[in-house]
Amino acid sequence: MSLHRWIPEIARAVSATANAGVLDIRQPASASLSRAVAASGFPGVLPLWSGRLQTVGLLADPSATPETWSAVILKDGQGLTLSTDGRTLLPQFIIQRVLSNLPEAAERFAERWDTIASVTTALHRVLGGTERALEDVVAVVRDPVGRGSFKYEKHAEAAFQSAHSRLERAVDRSEAFIRYADWLDACLAGQCAPPDEPATYGSWGRRVNCWANRLLPRQHSTRKMPASRLREVIEGHAGIDSGVPVKASWSARPGAASGEAALAEAARQLEHEPPAGDNVADGVVQALLTEGAKYRGYAHAEAVVALDERGEAKRAWATLQSAAWWAARNAGHVPEAMIAGARSLADRHRWADLSWMLEQAAKGTEFEMGAEDPRGNRR
Repeated sequence: MSLHRWIPEIARAVSATANAGVLDIRQPASASLSRAVAASGFPGVLPLWSGRLQTVGLLADPSATPETWSAVILKDGQGLTLSTDGRTLLPQFIIQRVLSNLPEAAERFAERWDTIASVTTALHRVLGGTERALEDVVAVVRDPVGRGSFKYEKHAEAAFQSAHSRLERAVDRSEAFIRYADWLDACLAGQCAPPDEPATYGSWGRRVNCWANRLLPRQHSTRKMPASRLREVIEGHAGIDSGVPVKASWSARPGAASGEAALAEAARQLEHEPPAGDNVADGVVQALLTEGAKYRGYAHAEAVVALDERGEAKRAWATLQSAAWWAARNAGHVPEAMIAGARSLADRHRWADLSWMLEQAAKGTEFEMGAEDPRGNRR
């Protein structure tokens, strides 16, 4: 389904869910919300709703149709993968933002489920979800013993992590997610291994690469990430999954650590490595080595043009997302040239859904950080 037809359906379902007042879902997709998300450094994220604490959206992928785009959660300028795609988005959102270590929210949800069931189920269906995935999560939330396992207690951390693993595996049975889950559970057991190719983990590939770079040195002093993987982490989609915590956990939150610091550290690890022999890859690494966590994204912006000219349009798209995020973090705004570049790239390659998404974000005011951010606050 094309975005211009799907998003209004989602917006209507989100509005009905927001009126129920239980989930932290307050504002449906709109041009103003798209504008705010782009201004915060995420022009490649299509927002579906915003809440008091975070915004949830789909990460646009030129290689795929919208219903298969992964979902991300944004908070304080940091993004984290939330679900493989729209089909598991709402169950994963309920796990992470209602059930996981939020006992009061979980109890309130359980008490009001009979009242909100119809609108919540309707939103889940519009997103492409099946009844079983949502039913599995709701059953746990409504069971006092079951939801008690999701309250973190240091002496029962293993049970806390295991409860998440079992439920999330029941929600998302895709091969890619199971491989991610197996890798994460191994890390929790102190047996973190260098990951396979990112494509092995599908939507979770970047998360695995970013996390492995933090976890491997802590569990195995002699193991480190291959230089090629570090370059991938630095180059594309810098705002997503870069700020994973320094410990493995099923209850990771966006912004648990500084994405800027993590990427600057990744660049320092490459300082004495042989160059890649690719002007783009070597250029963005050098820029980070020179400017560190205060980098403003200009080397990434220049790389977009070079990549597109040599026929690597999809890589250019991912690199442009990094440019915008770094600019938002350290320059205070996303330069209009970057937004125009994104629209030009999408139009030139006839990525119709991406063009439509960017058109929504372009309506109205300029992309200035003084505008409302995705949480409705002024910067």
